[in-house]
Amino acid sequence: LRKNNIDGAAEYFDKSAQLETDADQKAEVYYKVAGILRNSDKARTKEYILKTVRANPKKARAYILLAEMYASVTKECSITDFERKALLWLAIDTVKKAEEADVKYKGTVASMIENYEKRLPTRDEVKEAGKRKGDEIVYGCWINETVTVPKVK
Repeated sequence: LRKNNIDGAAEYFDKSAQLETDADQKAEVYYKVAGILRNSDKARTKEYILKTVRANPKKARAYILLAEMYASVTKECSITDFERKALLWLAIDTVKKAEEADVKYKGTVASMIENYEKRLPTRDEVKEAGKRKGDEIVYGCWINETVTVPKVK
């Protein structure tokens, strides 16, 4: 890592996590790898976030990191402006898991949700995109998730 060999460092951390028997420590190592990869490989970052919560479902910071990633998608996945805004529904669902995992993040979660809700698609934008409540938006790229359009006020 000091030599800026991100991939090599991630590989060593991954081996370390696999050998770790303590779930909290394993989750911490996976979370560290996610942080290392965050700016260079979002697909692998998400993979390590999911490994983190599999190792320790109470690792609220992992859900927060994933929600931030969803909320900050720009043009890297060739999605429309509407799809980018609709991805905030997934970010909200994801960040809510952080509070479920650890109640001490209640304030952080509330603040993030408030911020995301300001940027959600409006009713007119949903209609303009040809979507209705219950329609699904399928994301590829590193996201690989499906978002169901909720009732929009």
